[in-house]
Amino acid sequence: MNDGIFIYRIYEDFLYPNAANYMEKLVEEVFRKTKSGKSFLYKNLGEQPWNLQTSRHPQRQHQLLDPRPHLHAIILDFTGISHVDITSLQHLVDIRQQLDNYTNSKVNWHFVGIANPWIKRALLAHGFGSSNDINQTFAMANANSILVPILDTSYPLFHVDVDEAYQTALVDLAKRQNIDSSALTVS
Repeated sequence: MNDGIFIYRIYEDFLYPNAANYMEKLVEEVFRKTKSGKSFLYKNLGEQPWNLQTSRHPQRQHQLLDPRPHLHAIILDFTGISHVDITSLQHLVDIRQQLDNYTNSKVNWHFVGIANPWIKRALLAHGFGSSNDINQTFAMANANSILVPILDTSYPLFHVDVDEAYQTALVDLAKRQNIDSSALTVS
């Protein structure tokens, strides 16, 4: 995907031994395929703060004609996950803060296929699952029918499948960029 939306599937339980590995690979891929949202440029790596993890080539990262998109959203596919622990959740919080700093804006984190309600509860307790930027509007198709949502609509960043999460991220991206969302199509 070349629109700043990353889809990342985790195939096994998201626990302490493998959380750092998963998140390290995710951050490396994000840094390689997106550009930073910050406008300042360090002339060499020695000027960069030691705890600021960015590209190893800052001059390439900040070129004006850099075709890479800004990071907008991360979609984590949790269909293969039945357990999480506190350390893996703290990794998610730390990576969210790191990527928000990298993009100089808030990155939306979408979660797909959470089967265990305790995982959803833990993510909510750590600040995931809702966004102030996303406002869902519903149209009435027939005023005589009663529509009942099958998912909780108060947490718009939890999804049933990857397609729904991707479409939601595209609509939010269009709102952020003031583009007509009807022009965006998925093929």
